[in-house]
Amino acid sequence: MDEQLTKLLSIDPTKLKRSEILKLLPVAIAYKDAITTRRHERFTPQDYQLSFFASTKKFIALFAGNRAGKTMCAVCYLCKFIMGTLPNRKTPKWPLHIRVSSVDYATLERVHIPMFREFIDHRKLKGGSWETAVRRTGGVITRVDFADGGWIEFKTHEQSVESYQAVQLDAYLMDEACKNREIWVENRMRLVDRGGFGMHTLSPLTDITWEVEIEESAADEETAPDYDFFRWDSRWNKYLKEEELNRLMRDLTSEEIQMRIMGVAAKMGNRVYWTFKRERNIIKPFAIPATWPRIVLFDCHDTKAHAVDWFAVDTNDDIYHYRAIKKKCQIPELAKTVRALSGNEPIALMLLDPSATKVASNRTI
Repeated sequence: MDEQLTKLLSIDPTKLKRSEILKLLPVAIAYKDAITTRRHERFTPQDYQLSFFASTKKFIALFAGNRAGKTMCAVCYLCKFIMGTLPNRKTPKWPLHIRVSSVDYATLERVHIPMFREFIDHRKLKGGSWETAVRRTGGVITRVDFADGGWIEFKTHEQSVESYQAVQLDAYLMDEACKNREIWVENRMRLVDRGGFGMHTLSPLTDITWEVEIEESAADEETAPDYDFFRWDSRWNKYLKEEELNRLMRDLTSEEIQMRIMGVAAKMGNRVYWTFKRERNIIKPFAIPATWPRIVLFDCHDTKAHAVDWFAVDTNDDIYHYRAIKKKCQIPELAKTVRALSGNEPIALMLLDPSATKVASNRTI
């Protein structure tokens, strides 16, 4: 085709005979198809996006600032998976079942569906074209069928949990924050039969809740092997004008910059101290006077690792955080570890997170 295409582009069509034009017409059609679809073949990730496309983990999470390219990369990743062109993740031979969900159908029709239409190879689709492959419900596209019987379905985070049940999935993408954690749980359940993978991408413009668990799981030594967590800053996108971003940031609050530019969730459910400064709050270790009272805080969990933190209070009531552990074990073992680490320190107070008594199994810690 390349030689024919070179010939096609180098000649004056007004000088061709009708028979010659008819011979070159299939080449022209194929070329038009190649430049208007299958963009996943021509998409070149930026340097900071390369590791995302190399991921083979069970769960991939991406928190990003606005315009950092998260949704486009996620759609491209899925299209490469569908077409079997991902460098490190193998595509199953059976008909694929893919689910994509976002805030509402307006967002899906404005953002995700046009991207899939542009990125995917239409030869993969039922009937060989987008028009013959799409299914509509109530006037909106809810599914795209593949020629081999596979499909991509589009859902919203507004729909009921029940609507997410009763299918097997090879992959799912949840784009943007979802208030209902049960939707995430249902998506994960759908992966069990086929050994699929899940993707979570969002710009944390609101106080996210359960999504924080994904970031924690990626950092936990026991669950980390199943997770890849990425955070992208809008300023890394070389296609955005630096002067425009700087102008925008001058009008944003520090919290808005964290969310919209840096991809850091708003207060992470009140877990981030916005007055924290590394140069001020991180100090060199020193011998804590024996007379300073100590406080030990427990954050126990029924399924994940327990967290324990030690604090010392000086004569001016300034607080020093000097020790921390994460340990997944039974409570008696945790208590033994805390006693051993505390030694003869003057522990004045031990506090337990009150929500520790409300664990899923109804067992009181």
